[in-house]
Amino acid sequence: MIGLRNALWKFVFWWKHRTGFVDMGRRVTAVGTVIAKDPGISSDGDRNFDVRLDHGQEWMITGMGGRLTSADPAIGPSIHCEVEPWASDEVKARCDKMRIGDRVLVTGRWGFDGVHVGRPMWLEIVLALVRHQPNLQEGWFEVHPVERLAILSMAVAAAEP
Repeated sequence: MIGLRNALWKFVFWWKHRTGFVDMGRRVTAVGTVIAKDPGISSDGDRNFDVRLDHGQEWMITGMGGRLTSADPAIGPSIHCEVEPWASDEVKARCDKMRIGDRVLVTGRWGFDGVHVGRPMWLEIVLALVRHQPNLQEGWFEVHPVERLAILSMAVAAAEP
């Protein structure tokens, strides 16, 4: 059953490249601090997190007129990162171990997601099947799929009173 689900989401990811996800044509390495992380695995099997980039890497999230983040804009601009269900066990384990505040190095394909724009997942899939251009105003840049993930330093846990 997991294999069938992965095959379905691989197809959806492939189709998104035809309808609104723009592969920027290169592999990037982003270094920064984790500012948001989904509490589990999303409905499409991905592990999602956002990284505030170190100074000098802003070029990865600017341009195309879209939003500068997929996270809460009050937290600051970030790059969205997605670990696919078919990623290596090592990458998935590191993602599961990672916490907000950790410094990380993320390597993968650089893309602009003009498909996911805050609608229910079923509606986004339907729209992705018929829309043939990215939504430049509401999309954001991503490392998707994440191919390598390294935790450079772990966040210091808050001291208990």
